[in-house]
Amino acid sequence: MEKPIALFAEIESSEERIYKGRLIGYRVFGSEDPLTESTLARFSEANLRNAQVLSVMIHSKVTSAVLNEMPNLEHIVARSTGFDHIDCQEASLRGIEVSTVPEYGSATVAEYTFGLILNLTRHIHKSHLRTVTGDFSYDGLLGTELSGKTLGIVGLGRIGRHVSRMGQAFDMKVLAFDPLVAKAFAHWAEIPLVSLHDLLASSDIIAICCPLTKSTHHLLDDAAFSQMKDGVLVVNTARGAIVDPTALIRGLQAGRVAGAALDVLEGEASVSEEAALAVLGLGNKDVAEALAKNLALIRHPNVIVTPHMAYFTNEALERIRATTIDNIRAFEAGASKNLVRLPASAIG
Repeated sequence: MEKPIALFAEIESSEERIYKGRLIGYRVFGSEDPLTESTLARFSEANLRNAQVLSVMIHSKVTSAVLNEMPNLEHIVARSTGFDHIDCQEASLRGIEVSTVPEYGSATVAEYTFGLILNLTRHIHKSHLRTVTGDFSYDGLLGTELSGKTLGIVGLGRIGRHVSRMGQAFDMKVLAFDPLVAKAFAHWAEIPLVSLHDLLASSDIIAICCPLTKSTHHLLDDAAFSQMKDGVLVVNTARGAIVDPTALIRGLQAGRVAGAALDVLEGEASVSEEAALAVLGLGNKDVAEALAKNLALIRHPNVIVTPHMAYFTNEALERIRATTIDNIRAFEAGASKNLVRLPASAIG
């Protein structure tokens, strides 16, 4: 009897070797490409059709069309906490379980968030680029202290809680908006839970640490930016679509937003995989529009954009590996864990 196939997308050859060494009992196949409708042809048809397990990162888009090419699929293993890139409702209708890695990089992402905050407030990135050219002048590099400033955190989950403690360590006043958070932590940590309006109106720096859901999609829109203090800084290490890019661009142009640091962009795949097609007019209208907005942000002098790498540390990657393998083994043993649970209304 042949071993079952586990197909890994968005994986480098070195990572593929690690999974092959640890997933004894599976035939492991990997690809550096994300798995999307437009990249299906890059994957072996035999691997797609025969795979029982599919493991993806956040740039794959597991849609109904992708699932149509994988008739033997039983288990989708997201190597991430978020799962908005997977059509979980369609997977459920087909009897396919979806598991995630619920905790791997809370401290990792929080540390990166503060790295971006310090870059914005002290212009570290700009000063480095300037000194590389031999220019050691201070012009335009006047910074500001964090001590005494107000940090508003949108989402007080695992990452947001780490960010809150770091803010307090920098002697900042920390506020949070999270309608779902357990109030006990906020009370214990002495973090006022406020309305979104009050957070926007009071914060010198806003850190986005919440998941992307229907209610948080474009949470920071034109109306939200109009409520912010002049000179606000915005940092997003969560999901790009939580911030309306058009509204952010307008806020930057108006001077209300002094700077932004974005590890995530809405439609961020458009900047890489399909960018050339869009520029040449071969991509669809939505891709072209997303690319134009993202390039406007990337090229803005007061915006830092990094390639969705806040999680990217040795420690976090090992936690992802360990949990991914554990999820596969648990499913194999009939004791699945870390499953995405949809409300009954979502699956009929």
